[in-house]
Amino acid sequence: PRILGIYVERRTESMSRHYSTFPQSFRVVTSEQVDDLSKLFNFNVFDFPFQVNKKASVQVREIRFQKGLIDSTEDYISETLLPLELNFDFFPNTISTNKGCYVGQELTARTYATGILRKRLVPVKLDNYQLLDTDPERKYAEFHIDNVVEKSLAENEPTLNPFTNKPPERTKRKQRPAGLLISNEGLYGVALLRTEHFSAAFSSDEPVEFYITTTKGENIKITPQKPFWFSDWKNNNGPHK
Repeated sequence: PRILGIYVERRTESMSRHYSTFPQSFRVVTSEQVDDLSKLFNFNVFDFPFQVNKKASVQVREIRFQKGLIDSTEDYISETLLPLELNFDFFPNTISTNKGCYVGQELTARTYATGILRKRLVPVKLDNYQLLDTDPERKYAEFHIDNVVEKSLAENEPTLNPFTNKPPERTKRKQRPAGLLISNEGLYGVALLRTEHFSAAFSSDEPVEFYITTTKGENIKITPQKPFWFSDWKNNNGPHK
């Protein structure tokens, strides 16, 4: 039995200074045989008390998702998410808008300057998560503000064709998804939610409901959870953006 590593959670270390309810923490990673950390680690060297909780890797992932955080490509598909979509602009000392020479710097700086960002990562809860499709290609699952597949198809007005005498037909176009489920660990997950739905999801007395419809026609309810940065975002963007 041994300690494999001790890591300060730099993301939460900075957050705890700005948000009093955000806990400061660090991780002690051990071999599986360790049952009592106090036999390997002397807590008395710290001049403050703290709580020690033993967590399995699955539990750590659940806690991370509850806070709206992802970590490594285990949680997402590489090169599919932007730093600002991951809310890095709400984490102190995370991104720079004037420092050059890093991958994606121009896009990040331009997006930050224009203030136009259509979707952001938020924590979510899933009902009936056992029904999720197992996709070998690991694509993100779309979700909509409806639980009926047919209603996600909007009808276009019929268009007259000058080259035929056939009566015009109504065509259907697929409704734009409200967001994408990025990853989940059982009940808890993280999703990209379009910002146009933020007010309805987080500020309404009757929050809207979002659903993933599986290939078998079964519905999985997605409930966005208000992220810690929502008040700051709302102050910067107004109540209806």
